Amino acid sequence: FHGEFEIARDDTGYFAWIEEEQYTQLNPYATWTVFEPHYGTGGSTQFVDTYEFADSPTLSADRAYLAYTSLGYHAPHNIGEYTHVSLAVADLNAGERLKLHSDTHYWDPAFAPSGGTLAFAAYFTGQYEIWTATVNADGTLSDLTQLTRGPAGQWSLAPAWSSDGDWLVFTRGAPDGDADPEGPELRNPQLYVVQSDGSSLRALGVTGERPAWYGTGSDPPVNYDHFVYLPLTIRGGFQVVK
Repeated sequence: FHGEFEIARDDTGYFAWIEEEQYTQLNPYATWTVFEPHYGTGGSTQFVDTYEFADSPTLSADRAYLAYTSLGYHAPHNIGEYTHVSLAVADLNAGERLKLHSDTHYWDPAFAPSGGTLAFAAYFTGQYEIWTATVNADGTLSDLTQLTRGPAGQWSLAPAWSSDGDWLVFTRGAPDGDADPEGPELRNPQLYVVQSDGSSLRALGVTGERPAWYGTGSDPPVNYDHFVYLPLTIRGGFQVVK
């Protein structure tokens, strides 16, 4: 594995992952390495896109679709790099890739816990912001919605859904290094939360990256007089609790 995977929510043992593979070039003493998207179980792979440089796999709730970022290919005779870091959508029932979105840079796709809504970081506005869209049966996107509008020079990345799908947690910060959208890294990234309709955005006051949210994000009962959001560290991740 290459450090990126997502387990299906239905406890069936299926998951998606990025696997490092090495191939021999025409020169038998030279090799090249790619990071291929896979889907299946521990004993079998049901989908793989060979020779591809991929990242950030995510499964739809019904395991019908796999989305991931793709940087291009390195086939035995050539290397192909996309103009943008692209968003790939694969049909897992058919075992084939449906669509490659290359109209801007995409990073960190994440399917909602139910339905076909996909969150991702996209570069439509000249910097990375968090967006959502509906993934259609043919792999196209509709109902694009911009959730965040950060200050200039503050990129938003790595959205992750609350278990009920009402909230997202993400990172925001100034881009590190030369602000390369093809390999975005943040300097001193901070955690933020926002509702799935783009409202109630606020900072958590926590430095972190690659957040995950396990548990509800819903409001407490109306008879509660007071409540507070507390960032907690649990097994290396952050959880927001009311």
